[in-house]
Amino acid sequence: MTLFNEQQLITQFSRLNRKLYAQAKNPLPTHGPEHHLRVCKNAIKLARNYKVDYEVLIPACLLHDLGAYYPDVAKDKYHEEDKERTIKALRGVKLSDEKKRRIVEAVAKHGSDPKYRRKSEPIEITILRDADKMEAFGPIGVARIIAVRTMRGDTLQKIVKDFYTRGHLKRKWEAIALPESKKLVKKDYQYSMRFFADLAKKLPLI
Repeated sequence: MTLFNEQQLITQFSRLNRKLYAQAKNPLPTHGPEHHLRVCKNAIKLARNYKVDYEVLIPACLLHDLGAYYPDVAKDKYHEEDKERTIKALRGVKLSDEKKRRIVEAVAKHGSDPKYRRKSEPIEITILRDADKMEAFGPIGVARIIAVRTMRGDTLQKIVKDFYTRGHLKRKWEAIALPESKKLVKKDYQYSMRFFADLAKKLPLI
């Protein structure tokens, strides 16, 4: 697929994403159109090393977190809501039913929980999952973690305990599958670990 066609897909599905975000009453800003676009850019960097179907990968990246546009509905079942919202979003989009099925499958299985993984999964799913996990690290990752957790009512102590002391960040790092992904995000992972280690030292004991 040419760069021109890739850009067409990015433009088409970014526009759709922004429309869905604008229609939502209480979307999570941390998981909005900018997050989707950064994940897409991460994915395209990774995809250069593999044979991928960009008509599956790009739409999946730009629709993967639609459940976060309806947090009051999704509650703790974000990935189920992601899947249902993607199915609805693809209605009227000019892609084959098979492409749509594969997009929905990638969205439904992009979580880091081992239950979503299998050794023979399509490369588009692996790339989307890694590209999304890359967003958890570095300055943007730290900002997103603190923002979404404080919106839920967590204290800084609770955030540090979960992501540093209890190893949430380490598990997210370990959930990244492709060596190219880890190479690209290693410095950001180290930044995040240092940040939360320093923050832990400055906070009162829990």
